[in-house]
Amino acid sequence: MKKYFLLSLFAFLLIGVGNVDAQYGNTKKKKKKKPKTEKRDTGSKDKTKKEKETTAFAEQLWYGVNIGNIQFGSGLFTLGASPTVGLRLFDQFSVGAMVKMDYYYERGFGSGFQRYSFSTLDIGPTVFTRYKIGEQFFVQAEYERALFQRALATGGFPLIIDGEVQKTRFGEDYLYFGIGYGGGYPFGTYVSLHYNLLDKFDATRIPWDYRIGLVWRF
Repeated sequence: MKKYFLLSLFAFLLIGVGNVDAQYGNTKKKKKKKPKTEKRDTGSKDKTKKEKETTAFAEQLWYGVNIGNIQFGSGLFTLGASPTVGLRLFDQFSVGAMVKMDYYYERGFGSGFQRYSFSTLDIGPTVFTRYKIGEQFFVQAEYERALFQRALATGGFPLIIDGEVQKTRFGEDYLYFGIGYGGGYPFGTYVSLHYNLLDKFDATRIPWDYRIGLVWRF
C-alpha cells in the first residue's frame, strides 16, 4: 500500500512540474526585430537647394561700366570710368555700387614760374538706386565719397620744391540725381546726365556729369 502511495505522489509531482514548465514557456515573449529604416540623403538635397538659391541670386545681378567726367582745356584733361554692379530687387528697381576712377592731368607754370606737369587717379566709392521707367528710361540717385589728390597751391600757383610738385589729399561728398536713356538686352547702351545736389562754389568738380554707359542684363 505504501508503495502505491509513493508512486502516485511521484506521478503527481511530474505532472505538476510539466504544467508549470508549459505555462512558463507560454509566458515568454519573443523580441521583435525593429525594421531597418533607410537613411535619407539630406546632404544632397541641401546642396541642391543652395545651388538653386545661388543661381536665383546671380540671375538678379547686372553689370556695367560708365565712361564720363570728360573735361579738357588749356593744360587740363580728365576722363572717368566706373565699373558697376547692380542687384534687381523688383522688375524695375535696383540697388548697386560702383567705383569711380577718374584720371586727372594738368600742366602749366608753378611757383617761381617753373614748368610742371601733374597727374593722378581720383577714386570715388559710390552706392546708388536706379528705377527703370518702361524699357528705355531710368532715374538714378547716388552718393559718392570722392577722394582727390591735387597740387598744393601757394599764391595761386602749385608749390614746387626741388623740381617736384607738392601734393595734398582730401575728400568731398557728392549726391547726384540723374536721368538716363538707352536700351538693348542682354547687352545694352545708354547715355545719362547727372547733377550734384551738394554743389559748392569751391567744389573740385563741376556739378554736371555726363556719362555713356554699357550694361549687361539690365
